[in-house]
Amino acid sequence: MSRPVKGLLIKDLRLIFSQMKLSFVILVVWGMFMANSVKEIFFVPGYVAVFCSFLSFSTFSYDEFDNGAAYIFTLPIQRKDYVRAKYLLCVLLMVIPTIIMTFITYAANMGAGGETALLDYLIAALTAIAIAFLLMAVESPLYIKFGQEKGRIVTMLSVGVVAAGFGVIGSLCKETADGMSAVNSISGMDSWMLILLMAAGVAVLTGVSYRISCVILERKQY
Repeated sequence: MSRPVKGLLIKDLRLIFSQMKLSFVILVVWGMFMANSVKEIFFVPGYVAVFCSFLSFSTFSYDEFDNGAAYIFTLPIQRKDYVRAKYLLCVLLMVIPTIIMTFITYAANMGAGGETALLDYLIAALTAIAIAFLLMAVESPLYIKFGQEKGRIVTMLSVGVVAAGFGVIGSLCKETADGMSAVNSISGMDSWMLILLMAAGVAVLTGVSYRISCVILERKQY
């Protein structure tokens, strides 16, 4: 890790910890409570992963405040270092808290007499992290391009379009024999194979998103 990336990462982490201590407390307490009250094992890791990804997105607004981003780029850093630091921050905030809360949830449920295997919790956590990576890949270029306020509007529109697209694809799959055959073959695959395929797809999408973000930031004027 280069010194500029490390410096930017430390800056964002200190900002998050100083401004959002209450959010982390609420997250931990709420997660421990929901571990005993929610039966769906996917809910807690999914919530933590998405919640922490939005924490990382909030640093964009702090950078934009009072022309902070323009000042940052007067320092001896490259713009790709800024993008790299943002993606690394998002990865750290998505992965580490999700894994920790998953084990807390598992321990709480085992203490309450639950019978769900640890492997199921790990699969749920990996799936939640993959979804959060997908969110990061879509959101980050939009925030860099449009800023946080406009980025939210564009994100909502894009999510709506994607959801509508999946709905159309789903209806077509149900209506055609080839579509149902594909769905049945996917649903019959091993869980770990599905996770590997999902991880590969997320990795490719994240790489493309990173390159797009770099190009957008290089062309952006402050």
